[in-house]
Amino acid sequence: MSKFDIRSPQQMGAVVRRMANFAERIPERHIEAGKIWYPQAHDVAREAGREFGTSTRSAAGMMSALSAGTEWEQNKSAFHDLLRMTPAHEQMIRSSSVEPRRTKEVEGLLETHYPGLTVSTDRNIGKALDIYRGKDPEEVLDRRSGPKTNSFFRNIENPEGPEVTVDFRAYDLVSNVMRPSRDYDRGISSAELARPSRGPYRPHLSRFERISDVYTDLGKRGVRGLTRGNEVQAALWVAGKDIEMSRPTAKGEQRKTGIPRRGEPYMDRSGTPNNMGLLNWDLFG
Repeated sequence: MSKFDIRSPQQMGAVVRRMANFAERIPERHIEAGKIWYPQAHDVAREAGREFGTSTRSAAGMMSALSAGTEWEQNKSAFHDLLRMTPAHEQMIRSSSVEPRRTKEVEGLLETHYPGLTVSTDRNIGKALDIYRGKDPEEVLDRRSGPKTNSFFRNIENPEGPEVTVDFRAYDLVSNVMRPSRDYDRGISSAELARPSRGPYRPHLSRFERISDVYTDLGKRGVRGLTRGNEVQAALWVAGKDIEMSRPTAKGEQRKTGIPRRGEPYMDRSGTPNNMGLLNWDLFG
């Protein structure tokens, strides 16, 4: 995993062509989902901000702080749970966050009163609460210590901006290898930001920024009418998840969770999506 990189103009070009071909072959509903994903997330932040008396910017930061390891629907649920948290419960969670593991007391508290927050770490809940209590998201979601949550916050706050959110699936689509979501060897973490590539192609860029560049380049090309990098990322992310969900279970049933992610490719070298026994993607006829 750590050897993967876009280290030359030739490799960059090959990856962009493959990803462009992939985008040309995915269903229209994925393209439409990519166009509206971040605008809809922005609307959720704006409306919740109005309801609970906070800014759209702060709401976007809170949603991003709680996003790690969660599906979008759970992310929204966690966000709303946090907004109604009592000061006493907040103090319990902040106390638990300094412990090596979440305390049993806080486990019971979250399961009973804030079920949307059960998958979030105490530390990330604390970050979201810091933003809710007045800290600026850029201060809490520092670019160097958390590039993914920082870019996700920026995308939600301003869907028309230049940022691209690079998470595990966005990276895996570019590398064309499905790795476990918690495989930390992708090289898009804070540590990698401090070690730019020594390759000849734009050597000042970190790997996170290089992956972001792929989506930005595709947006500039206007592939399938997607004109921004975050639109491309969202559309291909939805398509990638659909592929992961499409292989039937051993019993021949529709999956409720994705495949185990053991190194499978999303597409062949030309960019044609792999047929994994697609149940919910009417692409291969």
